[in-house]
Amino acid sequence: MPVETRHQLVARLTAERDPDVLGEYVHHPAWQVRWAAIESLGWSGSPKAEGPLLAVLRTSPDARDYPWANAALGRVGSKAAIPALSALIHHRIEDVKGSAIAALGAIGDASLTPTYLDALSDRSWVAKWAAMGAIARSADARAVAPVSQRVRAILSRERKRDLGGTTEVMYALEFLDRWSSSNPVAAETIRWVRTNALGRLLKEERTWFDTKFGA
Repeated sequence: MPVETRHQLVARLTAERDPDVLGEYVHHPAWQVRWAAIESLGWSGSPKAEGPLLAVLRTSPDARDYPWANAALGRVGSKAAIPALSALIHHRIEDVKGSAIAALGAIGDASLTPTYLDALSDRSWVAKWAAMGAIARSADARAVAPVSQRVRAILSRERKRDLGGTTEVMYALEFLDRWSSSNPVAAETIRWVRTNALGRLLKEERTWFDTKFGA
């Protein structure tokens, strides 16, 4: 019987969805194999995938595995994954903390608002962007004041060009709009942007703002 090549193994694992099979490869010595298995666990749709993925975060000596495991947990993880993900929100590697914060936003709820705000305090723009996305998705009113302060800080200085997609400002204003009818700080921040900061919005942000809030 011919020996399976690494390329063939990766192809097989990419198509595989059985978490019992995939879990056998998350610690394989070849990174290509590990990452194929980890990613496929995220697409397996099975609660049984969470155990092998948490094992990656707990035992892998290669931090490059963590973003793959974080992303997969964002798709199939449960509340049981929250402690492991929360421990990574200030990791020294940006891809690690950004993916952990995004996963928390995907599987968490308003009870994680303090964790999202902790992530927002990180100095990395990647962490701040991911944290604002998580806040926009599920944070509660405790985030209104910090998000308002962040919007004013961003739009009170010259800005570098964003890389495209939904920006931190868009996420922030989306969140504030949700609370604007019941929270005066949220409503006032949106008014401040319209009155004082339209010129600071990037082109794509201005188009989005005009569509959402009216030109």
